[in-house]
Amino acid sequence: MDWWEIILFVVVITPIIVLWLGCVLDAITRQDLSGPMKVLWILAVLLFPIVGSLVYVLVRPTVIVPQANLLDEAWQGAPRGVTDIGLEESRQTTN
Repeated sequence: MDWWEIILFVVVITPIIVLWLGCVLDAITRQDLSGPMKVLWILAVLLFPIVGSLVYVLVRPTVIVPQANLLDEAWQGAPRGVTDIGLEESRQTTN
């Protein structure tokens, strides 16, 4: 194997494969998609790997609402005075 082929593989082909697998796994594990939509996205990504993956990444929402609600519910059950960074208790004791 020539060193140009190795560079091509590392710089171009490996990221495309990672993107493709990431899109397939994300489409499978997303809970906000119904069964038929999952099948359509998976087929689109499998049949048209580069274009399907790019369209999936561009169309996919950045925050999925059910997962955001789970985080809110988890913080509601946290002990009083605990914040995201845990500094509220230390501020109260130093004042």
